[in-house]
Amino acid sequence: MTEFFAEVIQPVNLPATILFGLVMLYWIMVICGTVGLEMLDLDIDLDADGVDVGGGGGFLHGMLQFFHLGEVPVTIFASVFAILYWAGTILGNHYMNSEWSILVGGMVFLVAMVGSLLLTKIIIMPVAPLFRRSSEIDEDYKKLVGQLAVVSTGEVTDAYGEVSIQQDGPPLVLNARCHGARLPKGEVVELVSYDQHKSTWLVKLPKK
Repeated sequence: MTEFFAEVIQPVNLPATILFGLVMLYWIMVICGTVGLEMLDLDIDLDADGVDVGGGGGFLHGMLQFFHLGEVPVTIFASVFAILYWAGTILGNHYMNSEWSILVGGMVFLVAMVGSLLLTKIIIMPVAPLFRRSSEIDEDYKKLVGQLAVVSTGEVTDAYGEVSIQQDGPPLVLNARCHGARLPKGEVVELVSYDQHKSTWLVKLPKK
């Protein structure tokens, strides 16, 4: 175990170890509730036209599509990459660079990075459509923010309730919560925000 720790902090392994450590720290903070899952996520719109600066915008757009960024959250991609990159670097230097040569370490660094990127793409490829569908659902819900709905259950509280929106066909029924108030059946409310983890809407009385 001592030899292992001595290896992971060698200069040729240190960048990968630091990246791996930051990813582990992030997930520990998520589990403890210190930060949210979306803290480090970037809003990448692959449907938008890339900014073409000497061809660079198109290249970047293509790279993001290739690695499914914009579909799969950046935190998921970065976590898988960091684990593979760290493992590849440690194993590569252990078996090919026993003298801890900076030159050989640099070659291991490049090979591990490219290999880890490709392996990350292969690993997340099967689940990318699931994230894409989730993203489409989130976009549909974002369009409802600010709309008015009617309390359809006996009341809406901070623990229970449903509201409905009249539309063509059957009404759209949504789980709803209201902080600091009890809204009776038939009350008109405004949709404020959607909590995708709890599948509930925060509602409030609209401004008169």
